[in-house]
Amino acid sequence: MAGTDTNTGMGTGAGMGTGAGMGTGTGTGTGTDDRTAPERLALGLLTLGTLHVQRGESGQIFRHRYMLLVYLAVLPLLIILDTNPQAHGQPPEVRGPVYMAAIAASMLTIGAVVELCYVLRIRRLPLSVALALATVAALAASEGVSRLILPPHSRSLLEFLLVYGFYLALTEVGAALVVHNLMPAILTEIRGRPIRTLAQTAPDFGRTEADAAPSEAARAADADGGYLVADQTRIAFAALQSLQAYGNYVQLRSRSGEHLVTGPLARLVAEIPPRYGFQVHRSHWVAASTVKGWSVRGGDIRLHLEGDHRVPVAVTRRREVRDWLEGLNLPQRGRG
Repeated sequence: MAGTDTNTGMGTGAGMGTGAGMGTGTGTGTGTDDRTAPERLALGLLTLGTLHVQRGESGQIFRHRYMLLVYLAVLPLLIILDTNPQAHGQPPEVRGPVYMAAIAASMLTIGAVVELCYVLRIRRLPLSVALALATVAALAASEGVSRLILPPHSRSLLEFLLVYGFYLALTEVGAALVVHNLMPAILTEIRGRPIRTLAQTAPDFGRTEADAAPSEAARAADADGGYLVADQTRIAFAALQSLQAYGNYVQLRSRSGEHLVTGPLARLVAEIPPRYGFQVHRSHWVAASTVKGWSVRGGDIRLHLEGDHRVPVAVTRRREVRDWLEGLNLPQRGRG
């Protein structure tokens, strides 16, 4: 069993770069049953915290600008921790490919582990398992690249295991720091709703019964012809076009004009029977009758409404919204 210190250092950098990357998947803020609920995975940290990730977020997290900064910060750390005497005499541009190969291998490994969990319907996994496999992959990748550009430096099996254990421990620490400090901010942007703690990464965090089913008032109003009452405004459900949250207020667009009423948005949406529209984003509800089409750009979906209005679809609700749009037989309008 042979390895290089350059390679083992790579396992650390890779693990740190991908510890945060473990926060990946797709989710939804609305209530669904088990058949339509997004696939999710709970990753347990050694710090006793749990990161809830949903299918489809992995690539977005790996490409997020915060993670790119993490990768850049890891590179000088690898240079400092690299104790391979054969590597010290080499310039950074020669050693760089070794480090980058390890980081890339670790990200791919973590992504593969997460995807495998979804395929096998595993709902909980210790993050340490993914980090350990990612470090092994990083060592293998760096070993292969280093043999091409650096003088060989063999180690005994015991030395290799000790070095691997040391860097894996550093990887655990780095991953915990990244997940606790960066993941809430990253998922806030991806999911389109405020996330400040790991607990809030749970897809069902803060969900109420109003999210899961229409209220009694909504059912009664629908049976009685259908209308929404907000402050002094009364609008027929069939006339609604969209609702958009603005802090504690909601801008309500209808065929009769626009109104600014008291929120929150969740309360108003709970009063509207589901057949009239869909909450496509934490801040947006749209009426089915006003959607004319949709487009995709960079993986993001936007709905095209009457009056040339466009509404973004939350990443966590893309699957549900696509199913809803297919049910409405609405065409995709290219990209943009």
